[in-house]
Amino acid sequence: IFLKAEGAPEATPEEIQQEAEKWVQRCQYSAPAAASLWIGWIIASQLLRDQLPAGWFMASFDDSSVTGW
Repeated sequence: IFLKAEGAPEATPEEIQQEAEKWVQRCQYSAPAAASLWIGWIIASQLLRDQLPAGWFMASFDDSSVTGW
C-alpha cells in the first residue's frame, strides 16, 4: 500500500490498517454515488430521447431488425 523511499522507516501494522480502512470507506461512498449517476444518466437519456441529437445514439431507432431487439 505504501510506497516508501529507500531508507525510510517501514509502515507499522496500525498505519497499514488505517490506510486500508480509509480506502474502503472511500470506495463505500464513491461506488453508490457513481452507480446513482450512471442510472440517472440512463433514465435521463431515455426520457429525453427526442431532445438529444441523433449523433448521440449508436444506432438509429429503426435498427431493431438488425439487432433482433
